[in-house]
Amino acid sequence: MDARLERAETYHEALRTLAGGRVRPVWVPGEEAFVYRAEAGPNAGQWLRVDALRGTSAPVAPEQRPPQPTPPGLNRIARDGATLRILRSDGGDAARLTDGRDTTWQVVPGGWHPGGRWFAAIRSVSDGVHTVPVIDYSTPMERVEPVEYPKSGTPLPVMTVQVVDADSGGLRAADLDTRDAYVWVAGWRAEPAELLVIRMTRTGKEMALFAVDPRTGRSRPLARDARPETSVAALDFATGGWVNQVTVLPDGSGFLWFSERDGWRHLYRHGWDGGAPRQLTSGAFPVHRVARVDPASGRMYVIASADAARPYDQHLYAIDRNGGALRALTREPGMHDIQFSPSGRTFLDVHSSIDRPYATDLRRADGTTVARLETADTARLAALGHRPPEPFRAMAADGTTEIHGVIYTPTDFDPARRYPVVDYIYAGPFLSAVQKEYAPTISMQRIAASLAQMGLVVVMVDGRGTPGRSKAFQDATYGRVGQMEIADHVAALRGAAGTRPWMDLSRAGIAGHSWGGYFALRGMLTAPEFFRAGYAGAPGDVTELAVINEPHMGLPSENPAGYAAASNPALAANLAGPLKIMHGTSDVNAPFSTTMRMINALIAADKRFELLVIPGAPHNPPDPVGRYYRQDLRRFMAGQMLGLQGIGNRE
Repeated sequence: MDARLERAETYHEALRTLAGGRVRPVWVPGEEAFVYRAEAGPNAGQWLRVDALRGTSAPVAPEQRPPQPTPPGLNRIARDGATLRILRSDGGDAARLTDGRDTTWQVVPGGWHPGGRWFAAIRSVSDGVHTVPVIDYSTPMERVEPVEYPKSGTPLPVMTVQVVDADSGGLRAADLDTRDAYVWVAGWRAEPAELLVIRMTRTGKEMALFAVDPRTGRSRPLARDARPETSVAALDFATGGWVNQVTVLPDGSGFLWFSERDGWRHLYRHGWDGGAPRQLTSGAFPVHRVARVDPASGRMYVIASADAARPYDQHLYAIDRNGGALRALTREPGMHDIQFSPSGRTFLDVHSSIDRPYATDLRRADGTTVARLETADTARLAALGHRPPEPFRAMAADGTTEIHGVIYTPTDFDPARRYPVVDYIYAGPFLSAVQKEYAPTISMQRIAASLAQMGLVVVMVDGRGTPGRSKAFQDATYGRVGQMEIADHVAALRGAAGTRPWMDLSRAGIAGHSWGGYFALRGMLTAPEFFRAGYAGAPGDVTELAVINEPHMGLPSENPAGYAAASNPALAANLAGPLKIMHGTSDVNAPFSTTMRMINALIAADKRFELLVIPGAPHNPPDPVGRYYRQDLRRFMAGQMLGLQGIGNRE
């Protein structure tokens, strides 16, 4: 087994370190040119200067490259221990914002007004907020650090938006009710000066945009979305999606706002008067973000998934100022990451699919190609016998909804053999986990691909409840997390195996990390007749962090039946196959207590299991303990699925 383990880890690292194909430009001020460091090919390691209009390039000395752009006003913010210093243009202190016992100050992106007079910060007061104890076991004298962790149904920190006048040092709070809510600073309206603030209620049922007068703190509503039966936004929004929610139009006439009010994520144009918006995009597809708005013509460039035949692909489209049909500017199947030049005359298109390596094309604004700049170096992967994952489609458990997945196979795959199957799961409403690019973009995809090198077939599925498609598709599990996801995964595995005789579902296992760990437990407890063994890494629970659970489950007081049905400890007596759980003791995403409650329930039910506790490890253990964890997962699943002796509950 040792040779397989080393091969799997080598494959994991080759996927993680795939070089080339992705250009990261530093644009030259005032010119249609940029420099970048080549990662592959004959110029690997060199800095190149590219004429973006001609597509020609030439080496440039590192000291001649332009400086990396910095956010406006970044040099006027300083941290001095617990004190946040806001500096005047002459370097003196305009304000000193000091953290207290239950108070912290947060610097926000886009906090400076374009004119440099005002700066916005978020003050968070956590009096009464639950904390989890993180214990340092590294010395005989244990140390305990309480970490703020508002659980489902418990008090949230109170976040207030504060505006600092960098001339006078005055501090003024926005008059927004932010109790039981989350807030983000979305930028500024330049003239007249107004700070833009997004507020989302804790259950995600309402989201609104407000304009705040920095002189008085008075606020006024500009846009609002509400969905009382489910939610308008959730964790994927809170962890970064909010950045794309608002785009101020360069001509000052209003702003663009995303909404799923018609069942799909589309773009709406609002004026500053708070009146009814104009819908600009429509159709049975989602628009993901605005890439650029042309100041002269008002033409918009957006990233959307408008190809019905490939609903997860993302392309660049152009749309006229007043909306209408989208015009595709990229055509290669797969994912396209777009960066426009400051002038908007050209853009870089980094693209790939699961079977096409990364490449970067330099294009004009109309989508025509100027030059191909980079292609990924796949030699190391090829030497290992790399096999791209195989995409497939299947019907969900309802028999009518099409869901998508990928299948990872060993590099020495033989279709005449029969292989055990592992469902590497990350179900739930937080992200689309299935690989869509040539190299894995998230760690769980690398783990799935390398696990297959143990001689297994590994499957990943995006079932109902995951994001990236229609609002109805994601809302299918609203209030019922844990009740249909496993059925969808079982249905997908059976559908895939129906045309692939080399998939042996009599030897099916399940594994996952984080929310995937929760669902690995869920599979072992709700489908014990199907899943023969399971490995749950850092499993979460619906009782944990409020922002994770409440937008999809409501409050525990309002949905007690849903929370009870989602409980894994309540189902401990159902365990039938070998189970292993891993958890780090310093995990503050899914606290160690979730595993303590799970194993307490397993002991009470007289069920055997294995446990790996990693002292001091956070939610995603870094190397070298991360490598130990990956190898432990591979060893356990290969041992159970390939017939080696293990601990189990089947007598």
